[in-house]
Amino acid sequence: MKPASRRAGFSFFRRPNAELSAMSLEIDLGKISLVEGLRAALGTAVVVGINQWLNWPLLNFVALGALQACLVDIGGPMRRRVAFIAAFIMGGALLFLGFGVARAGGIWVVLPFACLLLFAHSMLRNWGLNAMQLGNMLSVVMILAIDRVSPWREALPTAAAFAVGGVWALLLTLLLGRVRPYQVAHRAVGEVYRQLATLAEDLKALIDAPKVPADAWDDHARAHRRSVRDAIELARELVHQTFQTRGPQSGVTVQSPIRLEAADEIFGALIGLSSVLESIPSTRPAASRVLRLLVPLLRAIAEAIEHNTDPSSVAIERGIDSIAHIAASETALAGVLGELSGRMHLAVSVAGPVMADMDPADARVVSRSWREDIQDRLIEGLNWQSANFRHALRIMVLGGGAIAATMISGRYYAHWLSITLVLTLQPFFANTRQRAIERGLGTSAGVIGVSLLAMALPTPLVTAAALIPVTVVAFALRRVSFALFISGLTPFVVLLVELGQRDVAAGSIAVQRLVYTLAGVVVAVAGNRFLWPLWEPSRLREQLNAALAAHAVWVMAEKTDDLARRGAGRSSNALESSLARALAEPKATRDRGLELALVADAALRRIGGHLTALALQSKRTPPDWIWRGWIAESLRSMTSGGEPPARPGTELPPGLVPIVRQVELVMGAYGRK
Repeated sequence: MKPASRRAGFSFFRRPNAELSAMSLEIDLGKISLVEGLRAALGTAVVVGINQWLNWPLLNFVALGALQACLVDIGGPMRRRVAFIAAFIMGGALLFLGFGVARAGGIWVVLPFACLLLFAHSMLRNWGLNAMQLGNMLSVVMILAIDRVSPWREALPTAAAFAVGGVWALLLTLLLGRVRPYQVAHRAVGEVYRQLATLAEDLKALIDAPKVPADAWDDHARAHRRSVRDAIELARELVHQTFQTRGPQSGVTVQSPIRLEAADEIFGALIGLSSVLESIPSTRPAASRVLRLLVPLLRAIAEAIEHNTDPSSVAIERGIDSIAHIAASETALAGVLGELSGRMHLAVSVAGPVMADMDPADARVVSRSWREDIQDRLIEGLNWQSANFRHALRIMVLGGGAIAATMISGRYYAHWLSITLVLTLQPFFANTRQRAIERGLGTSAGVIGVSLLAMALPTPLVTAAALIPVTVVAFALRRVSFALFISGLTPFVVLLVELGQRDVAAGSIAVQRLVYTLAGVVVAVAGNRFLWPLWEPSRLREQLNAALAAHAVWVMAEKTDDLARRGAGRSSNALESSLARALAEPKATRDRGLELALVADAALRRIGGHLTALALQSKRTPPDWIWRGWIAESLRSMTSGGEPPARPGTELPPGLVPIVRQVELVMGAYGRK
């Protein structure tokens, strides 16, 4: 069953997907960025237009450098963005210089170095998303550089023009990004509150439904808890980076981590509320009134944070007080709603550098040399059991083969095959299939669009002028949807190539773009399927054991230990990500461990909800360590395959009854396996 609220309205596009096995083609219109579109247009389309006036071919390489530099930048604190763009500019210029000269030596001179660099660029993903994007784009530049045979006298100006374009894009990034230096952190924290509002709205629709099937609660938890936890952890990283850059002397810098901690605890309160509502149906009418108040409050706070305005207002304070009033009159909900209203007050009352409620981890700076970092990540990555290592080998073999085929064929547009292959391949089959579908659909839509657009562009100058709105739209949609971004980027690429090859019609270029793209995605999916695959069932048990162990720690933790709750939430997210990949893989690769993991995942989500509710509802009641110890030991025994402990002889406390039931459910599934 899908939660009722997901079936109505345009807000579907902001809903997480409840089905682990479903293909995600989500569209988030809230992430439209006109600033990013404007930067790309100024960096590339305007330069191309100037070239039509001056007829200076090197300006095409300036535009190319600016375009690639825009693609390298995936956001984050400005210092990090500048570092990666600068590294790309230097690396890209060297690639154009080196391969332009080496291309004259033929395929056996170029191919070994190309394969080695494909492997190295792919291994950069061990250093995070920014480094992964840097490696991908350096591979693209290398493929383009291999297409040109250039003596030193031509290669130097080409490399210099490419670097000028990259520097131009970097200057635009600094100019447009410095306007709101804290916006990255504000947007991330605001997104957490929006996700919480979505969770609360879906929970209200669930309890307002005339009939609620038992599996609807699992669907609700799976749909929202993973996305909220991921949003919190991403925001935590970005806020921490901003804190390191700006320091604690700024009140604005300190507000974000405090509001993020408040959001994390609101998240815990909503998890606890969901557990109470499932167990005690009589509380649902009162909870529905609370959620009706809560959803607009959370969205108002999110908007205020994103726009750096004061979220405290008479209306918001009145709404929070109303929630506290309902909490006082509902004994079964008092603890959960009291925590909820208290943390909402904290979120709206932060006005300066209040350090008392701040998690020390957010201000801690870990000193580590770059040599130690490289050594540790290389040791971790150069391992046959590492998905990234196998992925790098796969990229090297398949990408090298595509480059060789391109060089042998001599076809002008054949490099699109190599580029598509390199950018579509992912470490896991499920992710490769997802990216292949998105790129294939996006390119197909873009080809149709540019074919229609080309009919209305009679002259090169008009075509160059049309690149400006096309670029703005494409890059403005970059974070909205990958498929939409590709559908906008394809017309830009086709029109740009047409301006450089005026003897070839846009329709012919578009068809070749489509053919090479579809061939690339097919080879990528087939290569991931048959070339050193690392199927998810082999990793699923590892994630399941980690989730069981993390929940065992949470069971024995103090009621106020948020680190244990966060650790369990992250482990459940990792388990569900592994499950999603396993369900998207060919059925022949699955085993019975998948069924066990599905049962355990649902049970652990329920255990987490009950633990949260119990902690909030009985803060002054001493915990029953005997039964908690049995629960923790039972969870640990499943990770090792040992015998479960004997049940204690003491009476089972009522608050632990639903948790024990879930533990016994998982143990029964283990026994059947």
